[in-house]
Amino acid sequence: PYAKAYRVFNADQIEGLPAEFYILPDPPRDLGTLADPALEAFFAASDAQIDSTEEPRAYYNIKTDRIHMPPIATFHRAAGYYGTLAHELT
Repeated sequence: PYAKAYRVFNADQIEGLPAEFYILPDPPRDLGTLADPALEAFFAASDAQIDSTEEPRAYYNIKTDRIHMPPIATFHRAAGYYGTLAHELT
């Protein structure tokens, strides 16, 4: 017996592959999740700059010192949205 090494790459890390190798995220859809006024006030009191666009990613942009969040309506539950926002805030 002997050990072998294999190099494995994620298709997203390789350019020029046929389209069927790439997984495209589903477009955001409105699930009807509503904002919680108390939590909105809590996050507003933090003075954090929070941007919301249709981009389906939540992240903190260190260069601009801003938080990006997808719309709350694209989350299954408000708790998921505010949990994600709290993570990005910390």
